[in-house]
Amino acid sequence: GVVGDVEHLPFRAGAFDAVACDDTIEHVPDDAAAVAELGRVLKGKGRAVLATPNREDLRVVRAKLRDRTRGVRKPARAYYCSNSHLREYTWDEFERLAGPAFRVRARHAVGWDRGWKSRLATRLLRVPGMRRVSQMIVLEVEPA
Repeated sequence: GVVGDVEHLPFRAGAFDAVACDDTIEHVPDDAAAVAELGRVLKGKGRAVLATPNREDLRVVRAKLRDRTRGVRKPARAYYCSNSHLREYTWDEFERLAGPAFRVRARHAVGWDRGWKSRLATRLLRVPGMRRVSQMIVLEVEPA
C-alpha cells in the first residue's frame, strides 16, 4: 500500500487508467488542488469517478424546512451529514470544482435504502430534476 496526500499524490503523471474518489473531497483543505491531482495522475483517456454527499439531500431540505417553520435559523454547516466535513456541495458546485481538470461524462444520483419511504424517495430520483435532492452526487469524468 501507499500512503499519500490527495493534494500531493506520490505518483507520476498519467500513472492510472482509472481513479475513484469516494466521500473524500469534502474532507480536504484544498479541494481544487485535490481534484487537479486526481486529474494529473489519470491517463489521457482514463476515467474517474468522483462522489460526495449532496448538500441538498432530501433529508437536509426536510430538516431545514422543519427548522424554518419553527423560526430556527442554523448555519449551513449544522446540516452537514458529518461534523468532519469541511464543506459539502450541490450538484452545480461539485461540477464546477471538477470542471478545470475533468469533463463530465455521466451523472449518477444515489438514493437511500432504509425503509419503504427511503426506497420510494430513491425511485423518485428518476424523475427529471429530482436528482437535485439525492443523497450522494456521483460524477463519471474524463480528463478535460
